Amino acid sequence: MRFLLLSSLLLVSPAWAGSLAKKLGEIRASCSSIDLQVKNGGLTARYFAAVPAGQAVSWSEFPSEAELDAADKKGFSRKATVYLKGPVIELVSLEAKSPSKEWVHYLKYYFGDDGSLEKIHSDFRRFGAYQRDKGDEQQFLVKVIRERFYDSKGKCVKKTAPRFFNTSTGRELKDVVFKDEAWPVYPSVDQLPFHEWLQAGSAPAPAKP
Repeated sequence: MRFLLLSSLLLVSPAWAGSLAKKLGEIRASCSSIDLQVKNGGLTARYFAAVPAGQAVSWSEFPSEAELDAADKKGFSRKATVYLKGPVIELVSLEAKSPSKEWVHYLKYYFGDDGSLEKIHSDFRRFGAYQRDKGDEQQFLVKVIRERFYDSKGKCVKKTAPRFFNTSTGRELKDVVFKDEAWPVYPSVDQLPFHEWLQAGSAPAPAKP
């Protein structure tokens, strides 16, 4: 029985791997197309920020990037640009940072036509990183590049190995020690924290920080 089960897995595995490779290729092509549309100004952009409201934080929309930046005197802990083609959300570019400015996380969420998450591109930067073989006396601001790919049910099907860069020199490094932070994951567009604003249509007047 064990031999038959192993034989079945060996027969199924290449087909599954081929299907996954095909899906990943489709996702990469879709994301490249979205990036090109953003670069060429082919998508509509809307701007959001998590604005302090007493002890809580509430997301608000701003009519333009300039108005968001003007309101961001003390630095919003999170802000996002949403790119749409008509009513369809294609990409969400999110910036999150710690109150102490010790780290900042730039995340790009790519969504399919059905509103499901397809890929997250992560650019995480943090002070206090160091190469393991050189010890923590030579600390620097690290940039960590990673990607995660998702199926239509929100399951992560692939993670890329992290790439480490010293932001001062631009050099890529190996075996870097750093303190990571959790990634916010939104498996579908209706789980975005500002989705209600997107459903409302045009941008209202922003709340005062």
